[in-house]
Amino acid sequence: MQDRKSYEHMLTRIKKDQVSLESKANKMNRKLVTSNNHLEEENKRLRTLNEARYQSKLQLDSLKKSADLAKRKKDERIVRLERSVR
Repeated sequence: MQDRKSYEHMLTRIKKDQVSLESKANKMNRKLVTSNNHLEEENKRLRTLNEARYQSKLQLDSLKKSADLAKRKKDERIVRLERSVR
């Protein structure tokens, strides 16, 4: 009789612990999902920023090349004008 009561008490305690652990696991899983969503959003934001930075760099490089070409053409015209004046 005593063994049966001990067994039932242990079984009841184990069931309560199981419910508690399942509840804790569910909370942790919800937190994990939330954290993963936040991480995805941050990664997307950083990816967008990096893409914008890269596009800006490409535009700046293009502007530099255009400015260099314009300066070269201007210098060539000056040289031609100086030659024609002599």
